[in-house]
Amino acid sequence: YSDNLGFRPLKNATSVRDLEDYQWPKVEWFDFSSLKEQCQRYREYAIMLGGWSPVISRVFELFGIQTALINFHRRPNLIREVIKRVTDYYYELYKAALDIAHGEIQIIGFGDDFATQRDLMISPEMWRELCKPYLARLFSLGKKYGVYVFFHACGAVRKIIPDLIEIGLDILFPVQPLAKGMDHRELKAEFGDKLAFWGGVDVQKILPFGTPEEVRQYVRERIKILGVGGGYILASSHNLLKSFPLENILAMYDEAMKVKPP
Repeated sequence: YSDNLGFRPLKNATSVRDLEDYQWPKVEWFDFSSLKEQCQRYREYAIMLGGWSPVISRVFELFGIQTALINFHRRPNLIREVIKRVTDYYYELYKAALDIAHGEIQIIGFGDDFATQRDLMISPEMWRELCKPYLARLFSLGKKYGVYVFFHACGAVRKIIPDLIEIGLDILFPVQPLAKGMDHRELKAEFGDKLAFWGGVDVQKILPFGTPEEVRQYVRERIKILGVGGGYILASSHNLLKSFPLENILAMYDEAMKVKPP
């Protein structure tokens, strides 16, 4: 998101009129003709469409993060219009895919990054004003098509989890264990009857630096904590990196297959 990396096409935009100079993506650029056939090929699995369709992160990428954060305060109408255009695009893209798949998809996945290890990057009030209504529109596809809604939001997102549930979230990923406020016992106790949790196996300390036995113990603990009554999809709390010891990755999968849910 740094202003010094990559191309930030809206860095100098100061009004809604400036947005007309940017070529926004179009759904008709995509070919969905083979989608239903591909879904049918893997019917024994739960099939998820998407998984990363950011709203705020896309704003960071278009403006550069410093300019974007300034505009959240100085030019909220400009930010709102960009978020609207991004959301309209995602909505039509997912809708087209769901129509073509015609019942072969069980989960639709969205994702955004708007939190650090310690807190949200913008206030909860600003998030609710500028982001929540547009995420609600995307999540509404879940009820319209009878599919589960998955959302990736890493970092300290505890403050807005009730909002995500309110607008239709079913599955929260990655349940980052070392982020502030993301204690697994507390999350399960407070939201376990409303959400499924996906992830949870720490990638900051346990998987890169732990021993295989420590990984196995951690996996058993996650299942014991998050798996009570169901509603837990065990996985790493973010991408597996090639710097992680292979024996730790194998230990995670092996132990997950051995342990019976409580």
